Amino acid sequence: MDFSPFQNKEGVGTPAAQITRVQYSNQGAQALAQAQGETGNVLAKGAMALKDQVEQTQALAANNMYNKLMSEGTFELMQKKEEGALNITEEYDKLQQKTRDAVFAKYKGVLRYGTGARAFNEFTERDNVTRRMNVMRYQQEQFEAYKDTQYKNALDVCNDTILEYGGNDAAIDMAFNRSDALIEGRWGGYGQEKVKEQQEVFRRQAVGQAMSLAMQTADFKRMDEICNKYGQYMDGNQRAAALGAVRKRAQQEMEFNEAQNAIKELGIEASRDAVKAWVQKNAHGNTQNTDGMYAFFKENIGKPYQLGGPEDGSGGTWDCGSFTKACGKTYGLNLLSRCADDQYVQLKEEGRAFSDPSELRTGDLVFWTGTGGEEGQYGIAHVGIYDGKTGKAMQSGNHGVAEIDLNTYKVVGFGRGVTETPLSDMEIEERTDKIFGGMQRQLAVRDREDDRLYNQTLKAILDLQNDGNFHTVAEYQAIATSIAGGNPRVLSKALNHALKMGRSDQDYVERQQEKEERRQLRAMQAQTLGEFSFYLYKEDFARKLQNGTMKENDVLEYLIQNPQLTEKQKKALLDDAEDYRNGKGLFAYDLNAVKGAVKNRFPGMNTGDFDASYAIAQNSVNQRIRDYRLKNDGQEPTQAQVITWATEDITAESYSSGGFFGGTSVELNRAQLYDRGIESLVKKPDGTYLVTLTNGRGAFTKKAEEVTKGLADGKNGYDIVFDK
Repeated sequence: MDFSPFQNKEGVGTPAAQITRVQYSNQGAQALAQAQGETGNVLAKGAMALKDQVEQTQALAANNMYNKLMSEGTFELMQKKEEGALNITEEYDKLQQKTRDAVFAKYKGVLRYGTGARAFNEFTERDNVTRRMNVMRYQQEQFEAYKDTQYKNALDVCNDTILEYGGNDAAIDMAFNRSDALIEGRWGGYGQEKVKEQQEVFRRQAVGQAMSLAMQTADFKRMDEICNKYGQYMDGNQRAAALGAVRKRAQQEMEFNEAQNAIKELGIEASRDAVKAWVQKNAHGNTQNTDGMYAFFKENIGKPYQLGGPEDGSGGTWDCGSFTKACGKTYGLNLLSRCADDQYVQLKEEGRAFSDPSELRTGDLVFWTGTGGEEGQYGIAHVGIYDGKTGKAMQSGNHGVAEIDLNTYKVVGFGRGVTETPLSDMEIEERTDKIFGGMQRQLAVRDREDDRLYNQTLKAILDLQNDGNFHTVAEYQAIATSIAGGNPRVLSKALNHALKMGRSDQDYVERQQEKEERRQLRAMQAQTLGEFSFYLYKEDFARKLQNGTMKENDVLEYLIQNPQLTEKQKKALLDDAEDYRNGKGLFAYDLNAVKGAVKNRFPGMNTGDFDASYAIAQNSVNQRIRDYRLKNDGQEPTQAQVITWATEDITAESYSSGGFFGGTSVELNRAQLYDRGIESLVKKPDGTYLVTLTNGRGAFTKKAEEVTKGLADGKNGYDIVFDK
């Protein structure tokens, strides 16, 4: 291989030979050292920058933790309401310090100094200022709400005082006084106009409360008093409703009194024609009686004024409306309310209001405004009665009962106090109908009370009869007198009944032997017939009630007239009467509908035969109803079931003895069997009949011929079974 290309052309000596020619230079080392120094500076600066970034990142994490804890804690604080929120700013400060401590504990290496600390402190300080302001604002809002709640509760207590004391004047005034201090304390800082406004609001509420109570209890007198004394604080609609109710009540009272006067003169049983004649004579227009008016004024002149005082002046005082109302009665003026404004409304509605002073005559009413008192719908605050002799008005005002000039106050209008206009034909008829209708209603009430008292008397007589002894006429009549003695109409009937009962007892004593024999006979019949005779009696009783031939009021008398009945039997009949009264049991159904439905199922049967069969079927169906209720804890069968039973009981079946020559054959339906005391009749395989008697009196096997012949001969079940 040729290495010549790699050879040093100038010749290469040995290393040693070359040493002397080597010259040392440190420029590279210096450059390296310089480079290394610059790199160190760069690295140092980078490390510092990285550290700042790490601290800032950790500060951000601390801020996140702080923000989360503060948001949660602040949210919880701001859920508190009213009294619970009164100290939340202080609680917030504690929360903020607690949160900072928790964050510092976790990030203490970062947050004590340096960039992170500065960033965290700047953030938290800014955040704390905002949050704390919000908390303080919320606390103030809740404090105001708390004050409003306490204020409202305190006013509610004032209103409760009104209800506690029945809404009387003392309770209303007490509520006013208590509320004034509360309102001043709550709204005083807003100025007196605001205080006055809130006082008016409360007064309207308080008076409205008292009025509502009076209206709920229908205390019309109290409603009128409230309108008269506290009307300025009332809602217009409520005041109008109250005064309307007062007027209506007063009108009803006037009409009632008129009717009572008619009853007093004519009697409650008067005919309509008699009532009409009375109306024509007594119910025409008012007639003026100035003597009575002047006498009333003279009697009361000088008596002091008292707003809302006793309407009849019994307290020795009058207000304007109570004076005119009471004085008006002396000459036939029926004012329905003591309220001045309402008196004007009444006269206006009756077409008796006018404005021309030249039309004034003694007894007319004068209405004023501008007195400084309460002003109603038409601005009316005061009322008096015109005196034609003096040209002044009699009234009760600031200086008590006295006469004043008409121009003392501004006149609103006048009202005609008297009228001599006769009633029209229509008014006469209307008034007659009202009075006669009232008489009829009272008569109905009287009759019902008479019936109740008479039945009570009959029961007492019946109880005396059933005590096991015989009594004289005087004893029975003493019972009647003790109960009905205060009612001559009932007493007369009761004494007649007592007379019958006493004579009945006397007859019994006189014919004791005869009655004893009859008693023995009844006992014998009871032994032989068991309950069958009473069953027939009971069914007859029920049918009479169902068919309307016996009324409820006849029941007790019916029982009295049948002394052979035992107490148990009487009770059974009274139970039926009670069911009839309440529409239960046998009487729970539309009998006409039942009968019609059953008849439709027998189109081929003529009406006479059907009616006869249905009348008999009533007994068996009634017993089925009783049995059903007994077995089903008092539950009533359906009307459809009753229809089915009636249909079954009318459907005829054939009963035959058979035999070589045919024997005896008879057709009867279940109702007819039941009427004879047979619950069921079943032919057995051996040709005999199982005869089950009604009322649980047993089941007996009898030969077919005995059964069919007995039925053909018209015998009842008992006679067939016992070969009677």
